[in-house]
Amino acid sequence: HSAENPLQIYRPSQSRPLPQRGSVLSLCIKHEPSVDPLSSIKDWSEKLVINGASIVENAKMEKFGAEMWMAEPEGNQFLILVPVL
Repeated sequence: HSAENPLQIYRPSQSRPLPQRGSVLSLCIKHEPSVDPLSSIKDWSEKLVINGASIVENAKMEKFGAEMWMAEPEGNQFLILVPVL
């Protein structure tokens, strides 16, 4: 089992337009990789919602894995990521 830190900082690439205010720099919480990242991120986000988070933007699949914007109860946004195994 890896002792890798799952907490990262998200910064959009220079080739993409800046995202909406509040998500230019954000925490990115990485889950363990999955062969089905989209299903994994949906299951994970449901658990986060039960604990008070809300979905800001639905999950989307990228070549590196699935990502989803969420917000904690005070409205601060964060990104969750499930890499492709």
